[in-house]
Amino acid sequence: MSLLVVLAVGLPTSASASVVAPWTPLGLGGEGGMFAQAISPIDPKLMMVTCDMGASYVTRDGGVSWEIIDWRQLGSMGGGGACPPVFHPTDVNTIYAYGQKNYGTPSLLVTRDKGSTWSVLSSPWGGTQITALYQDRGNTNLMLAGVNNAVYWSANEGATWTLASGASGAAAKFFIDWRSPVASRICYVGGSGGVFRSTDSGRNWSAFNAGLGSTNLRSFTGGANASTLSLFATDVNYVTWRSVDGGAWTNVTGVVASRQPWQVATSEVNPDIVYVTANNGAFEDWTNYQNPPTFQNTTTMLWKSVDRGVTWNPACYQFHVGSGNVEWTWETFDRPAQRWDDGTLVRNFMVSQTDPACAIAGDWARCLTTRDGGATWKQMTSTYADSGAPAAGKRWKTSGLSVTNAFTYSISPHNANFHYIGLADIALLRSEDAGQTWIYSAVGDPWPNTVYQLAYDPDLLGTMYGAASDQHDISMWGGNAGPTLDGGVIKSTDYGRTWTAASNGLPVAGSKLPTVSVVVSPVDKSLYCAVYGGWIYRSTDKAASWTQCACSGLFAGTVNNHNLWKLIAHADGTLFAIVEGKLVQGASWDFPDPGAVFRSSDRGATWTNITTNVTGGKPLYNPQGFDVDPGNSAIIYIAASNGKYPNDTQWGLYKTVNGGSTWTKFAMPFSDSFSNSVKIDPANTNAVYFMSTANMYVTGDAGATWAEACPWAPYSNYFYFSLYHPSYTIYMATMGVSALKGTLTPLSLGAVAVTGVTGSGATITWTTNVPADTQVDYGTSTAYGSTTTLAPVRVTSHTVTLSGLTAGTTYHIRARSIDGSGAVGLSGDVVFFTTTASADTTPPVISAVAASAITASSATISWTTNEASDSQVE
Repeated sequence: MSLLVVLAVGLPTSASASVVAPWTPLGLGGEGGMFAQAISPIDPKLMMVTCDMGASYVTRDGGVSWEIIDWRQLGSMGGGGACPPVFHPTDVNTIYAYGQKNYGTPSLLVTRDKGSTWSVLSSPWGGTQITALYQDRGNTNLMLAGVNNAVYWSANEGATWTLASGASGAAAKFFIDWRSPVASRICYVGGSGGVFRSTDSGRNWSAFNAGLGSTNLRSFTGGANASTLSLFATDVNYVTWRSVDGGAWTNVTGVVASRQPWQVATSEVNPDIVYVTANNGAFEDWTNYQNPPTFQNTTTMLWKSVDRGVTWNPACYQFHVGSGNVEWTWETFDRPAQRWDDGTLVRNFMVSQTDPACAIAGDWARCLTTRDGGATWKQMTSTYADSGAPAAGKRWKTSGLSVTNAFTYSISPHNANFHYIGLADIALLRSEDAGQTWIYSAVGDPWPNTVYQLAYDPDLLGTMYGAASDQHDISMWGGNAGPTLDGGVIKSTDYGRTWTAASNGLPVAGSKLPTVSVVVSPVDKSLYCAVYGGWIYRSTDKAASWTQCACSGLFAGTVNNHNLWKLIAHADGTLFAIVEGKLVQGASWDFPDPGAVFRSSDRGATWTNITTNVTGGKPLYNPQGFDVDPGNSAIIYIAASNGKYPNDTQWGLYKTVNGGSTWTKFAMPFSDSFSNSVKIDPANTNAVYFMSTANMYVTGDAGATWAEACPWAPYSNYFYFSLYHPSYTIYMATMGVSALKGTLTPLSLGAVAVTGVTGSGATITWTTNVPADTQVDYGTSTAYGSTTTLAPVRVTSHTVTLSGLTAGTTYHIRARSIDGSGAVGLSGDVVFFTTTASADTTPPVISAVAASAITASSATISWTTNEASDSQVE
């Protein structure tokens, strides 16, 4: 579960890293297993699906566009084993699902706004996975849940639950005979323990298995009309079974046995129409693809019967004599020999409970829907965005339903309209319109599974280099156990439209040592690449040939671990390399061979382990991300995950300011086990971004304080982070939902108001559009000279009281706020005047007036006053 962060260029001092939701998915769409599909019985345009990477999606427009549900609202419905969500049968806004809320214990959740926000419904089974969930269409208070080889019932729409008796096994699906009395519903459930029937609304159950050849069922379903009730099931031996009107089970022999019938599905309102998915209905021969394909064999993924299983016909077939009834995606044209849209629907199929002609299905690359009973199928993962007919090399864009790992998002320094996404299983995508549409871009790549990193030639426009590999998902899951497949460096001279191998001197084919990193030195323009499980190589002729660096001291302290992951070529000529921890093959999370970060000052000849003192002399078992201050190679940050999960406590972010002699571990406002990416903003090195599985966090003061940078988490695992500042755009590459784009909100200050002015003080107020701290510069000129004590709590309404001012004086002030990213917001100059002392309008009281020393020409006049006053006689 590795995270890679790369920050392209720095934020100007007026910008903030607060992201405005929703995120926009980028890429071509699809390319992962899609499970647990569901359709609203009220609005067929409202659908949900989850994927093998854990994300959940909702569409409200029939699959034209999909929204990734906020991971903190609904996290991980269970992947391939997920229970499909249940749509309320009368309230279109309400949906039930099993998942996590705020990364907590998995629970039964409910949404009242069509999937945007979710809340927990208390349940007696705790975090145990729900395998089946049902809500009665005729009595919505009645709900049934299959949990942990048992059945529970609720009489108040899931508010409280009671354990039922009699049923056993893992429930696959429920069905309620909607014709039965509301007060005593007849219910059925099928699963690994067989079929059970209840006549008291699910309180008590008894076996209903007469005639079944096996009670270990994979799937179960039922439908009824006014006169007939039909039940269907498939077992682990690939046999399809049917029961009509409560009779014994009989073998449905019409399904092609060689296709291994897997999942059976019906609509609740029609007992005649039934569908069965084919476990091996995929392409039999992956070596003889043509473009366009012209198969002479039938690759049927789904079979349909309109007579309760007496006769069957293909209902979803990819190709049949050169054609089929399934809409093609970009992959059909661009990757005919390396495809994932193989047609294996297996358990990924659901029919609308109110319309047998409406269904949704998924395979390992696409999500499909039919609205005509399987006559035609529309794919809902990709949108064609080019002129003319679809063909190889044309532009597409995702519908939002992207399901794959992205390892890098890169914008060409040669032409900002050229964007690239390096992904697992797809290799590379290219956009020539700044990310609006995308083109498959791995033509000529001899290792077309994954591109981990890109580098650009500093002299030749359009020339670029890639670290390519046939081994995917290195730095996550079992990929940390070491190399297993080949890879190398690839080169393009036409902005990535075509590629050739550029690996002369690197490990030969069959060595199973893939290249994972390639960089260009800004000092001498040499290329360096890192080989996973191998060594570091240098090229001085633009990748025409490679020579292994001497690498003296490399891997010192990492025991038997050569898991090189990423290189950094610093502006001062220093090279850095990170070696990730080496996972024990088959262990859940154990890294006995530690990782490290190494530094070389002589072009890779000698290396020094700079992480021997990170944790008090203990090895750093699982470092996974690092960055170096672009202006000072002695300042380094390392992001580490736990190395011996769950007992290890090395998770966190570490910093050195002296090249590794000493390290500081930051105190974070959150805890995690996997936090693997860090990036310094090159334009403001006090701003540092730290990625965890929960979200992205940012500091504006070089780590003294941290804040959440994204108010909304579309997914839980982030590999890569990039900012493109001319348009205040953020790009995120994720472990599972491809790349995402968000718009930054630049920090701005509202008008500054001065109130309550006295001879010695004043109150200053202003607002900011994002949370920021509070401070005021003030003085008797625009040089200010004084600054108030910082109020560090980030708020949007700011108040500062000035005191100790001089009466009758002109003052200049400037409001100052810094947001969580370190962006500084300054107001314009504001002028105000302190007041003078209050005027005395009461005259003195004169008394005791007397005249003395009177002569012909003079006299002395005297008097007293009640306060000090001047003297004058008229």
